[in-house]
Amino acid sequence: MDFKNKVAIITGAASGIGKATAYAFAEHSVSVVVADIDPIKGKLVSDYLKRKGYRSIFIETDVSSPAQTDRMASKTLKEYGKIDILVNNAGIEFGDKGNIIDMPYGKLKRILDVNLYGYINCARSVVPHMRERKQGGKIVNVSSVEGLSALLPGTSYQASKSGIIGLTRALAIELAPWKINVNAVAPGAIATEGMGAAHDQKIVEAYRRRIPWGARGFPKDIAGPILFLSSEYARYITGQVLVVDGGYLASITPEPLVPDPHSHPVSPEDPDLEIK
Repeated sequence: MDFKNKVAIITGAASGIGKATAYAFAEHSVSVVVADIDPIKGKLVSDYLKRKGYRSIFIETDVSSPAQTDRMASKTLKEYGKIDILVNNAGIEFGDKGNIIDMPYGKLKRILDVNLYGYINCARSVVPHMRERKQGGKIVNVSSVEGLSALLPGTSYQASKSGIIGLTRALAIELAPWKINVNAVAPGAIATEGMGAAHDQKIVEAYRRRIPWGARGFPKDIAGPILFLSSEYARYITGQVLVVDGGYLASITPEPLVPDPHSHPVSPEDPDLEIK
C-alpha cells in the first residue's frame, strides 16, 4: 500500500485502537496527527513516533467541541499543508453508571457528544479542505458490533455506534462526487486499555467461549482494516461497514461455541493470557 506523502488525523490516538492505528500509519510513511483529549498520553505516542524517525505531531483535542476540531484541522494544515485521511476513533462509555433510564443525564449526553457529534464535528472541520483540494480523501469511522446489536447495560453508547453507521452512509453518498471514501469498521471484543479492558476473568472467559476465533482481538487487528480502507486498494469501496470480530456476530448459537477456549486445535494469538 502506497501512502507516500499522505497526512492522517487519528482521534483518540493516545491509546488502544487509535494508538495501534497511529503506529500502523507511521510504519507506512504517513505523517500522523495524534489527536486526543489526554495531553500526557497523546504526547507520549507522538514523541515515540518521532523517536522512531516518523513524522508526527500531537494536538490536544476534545472532539465534542467544534471549536477544538476546527483548531485540530487548522493546526494540521499549518504543519503539513493538507489532510488526506481522517480516522474518527475517539470514544467513551459509562456502562458502570447505569442504563438508558438510570444513567445521569449528563453522562448519557456526554457519550453522544463524543462518540457521535465528535465524529460529525471532525468531518465538518476536515471535509471542506478535502473538497476544496479536489484530490479525494479517506474517512474511516470506528463504530462497534454494538452498533449492530445490543449489550447490557444498554446506554447511549449503542445509540452512538448505530448513529456512526448512519453517518457513514450519509457522508459516503454526499462526498462521493469529490471521490472521498467514507467507510466504517465495527470492532468486536478488542483488548484495549480503555473500554476493552476487562479485569474480571469470568467476563474474559465468557467472551472467549462465545467468539469462534477463540480469543479477543488485539488493537492491531482493527488497525489493519483501517489501513486498508484508507488505501487505494479500497478506492471503489464507500458507505460500507467492515465487521472485525473474530466471527462473534456470525453465530446465533445459544450456548457457548467452545466449552473450553483452550481446546482450539490451533491456538489463536491471545491478548488475555498465554495459551500453552
